[in-house]
This record gives sequence, C-alpha cells and structure tokens, in this order.
Amino acid sequence: MATYYGHRQGGMPTPWGQADSQIKVASGVYEVCTPGHGGIMVGKAIARTHLSPAALRIGEPFGAYLAYEEDCAYAAVYADRPDWYRAACEAGALDDELAAQAEAERGEFYPMRSATDEQIGGYFRAIAVQWFPAAYRLPVPDGAGWKTLPREET
Repeated sequence: MATYYGHRQGGMPTPWGQADSQIKVASGVYEVCTPGHGGIMVGKAIARTHLSPAALRIGEPFGAYLAYEEDCAYAAVYADRPDWYRAACEAGALDDELAAQAEAERGEFYPMRSATDEQIGGYFRAIAVQWFPAAYRLPVPDGAGWKTLPREET
C-alpha cells in the first residue's frame, strides 16, 4: 500500500528540484512532484532487482536513485511494475491514465482497477518503446521526437 508523505518543506531532492510532495509507492519507490515537474524515483538497489534492463537504461542516475521523469520515462517503470502503478493510483498520486485514454479515444470509461497487470504493463510498454526504442534494442526511426538515453549504455 502506498504511503502519502504529503506537502512538507524539505522533501526529497530530485533532478527537477526539491519535492514539495512525495508518495511512497513501494519500498524505495516514490512518486514526486516539484513546483515545475516530477516523476518517479526508484532506489538503485530496488531498480536492479525489480526493473528490466531497458528500464535501467532509461533511468537517470541521481544520487542513490534512478529518476524517471513524468512525461515519458515513467512509462518504463510502470511497464515492468503494474503493481506500483496501482499503488500510486490508489494513493492518489496519479490520475487513472488508462481510464482517461480510453475515455478520450472511445468515449468509454475504462477504470484501471478492472485492467489486468498484463494490460497495464502493455499499455505503458507501448509508450516507453515509442519514446526510447534504443533502450529496448529496437531500431531508432528517423525523425524528430525520439528521446535519446539519458546516459551512455553500459
């Protein structure tokens, strides 16, 4: 179960500035918000044991964490760990993105809680692969809009 640490001064440092809110999604995993941006902070030890090699390549090293910004990189985390996505939604850290997407596309309300882990993982994997094809060892298409890895591959 996720734990809300709320708005407090002196939140955890992030690549986007000092967190003004952070929600513990799992041991060593936090959804963070700053005044200008946010994302997911995953402890490096947790990441090595719970995330795929592709997700590890996408994460940006930041102290004892790998940081996954909220616009694109976050999807690699939730592709591997749909249970963390559920925990973040249940704690109120995230809107139910699957429901919003289905409603926008088809006018249907499709709550995340009715989706399987496979469906949730597949949804986020499609986003991550689109933005970071090199991390998944796929050819990188020509054209603008494709993200590069935040660091050299190891």
